[in-house]
Amino acid sequence: MKKYSFLFIIAVFALIIAVVTPELMYVSLPKVEYLKVKKLSTDLSVAVKGKISKDENGKYFANLFIGEDVFSKIKKGQNLTISGSAFEKTYKGKITSIGEVTNGEDSIAYVQATAKISNPKRQLKSGFNIKANVITKKIKNKIIIPSNSILQDKKGEYIYKINKTKAEKVYIKTGEITDKGTVIKTNLKENDYIVLNPEKLKAKKEDVVIKNV
Repeated sequence: MKKYSFLFIIAVFALIIAVVTPELMYVSLPKVEYLKVKKLSTDLSVAVKGKISKDENGKYFANLFIGEDVFSKIKKGQNLTISGSAFEKTYKGKITSIGEVTNGEDSIAYVQATAKISNPKRQLKSGFNIKANVITKKIKNKIIIPSNSILQDKKGEYIYKINKTKAEKVYIKTGEITDKGTVIKTNLKENDYIVLNPEKLKAKKEDVVIKNV
């Protein structure tokens, strides 16, 4: 009788371990946020400063002052957006002319360019300071992911790709950095799932608990 009681106690103890251990393992697993990868389109742009001016016909246009570090990217005909602290509306425009290189203060070179403003309103005044974002390139249907989901080691840049309950370390090649994130050139395709908080992971392959973002 004692023998059966002892075996029963062992069986109950084993059952408790079987039930509790997975729960403890679950609690200890890293909880990761994830993203379903999509192809996106966006614009690359360069920010430059300028002022609102008036031509001889009383029409407003933008005078742009383009620093030597970016003027190689600026071309006639490029589209831009214009904003300023003195007015609420954001205007669209297009570069109409590009001048010669001029040496400004401290011998810093710049180029003065002009841009046509689409549908200027009366809220604009000559002399207003502006910021213009000149669109230098269009990115169409590219894999773009948040830049903070990318890590780097001695071998290069990598992300964690999710496969069922495992997060796998995958090395990638990156492209341009845009306002929507970083363009990914290799080893990632649309509808893959990636980890958004990879700093929680340490192993090349690690079991994870998927947490909705």
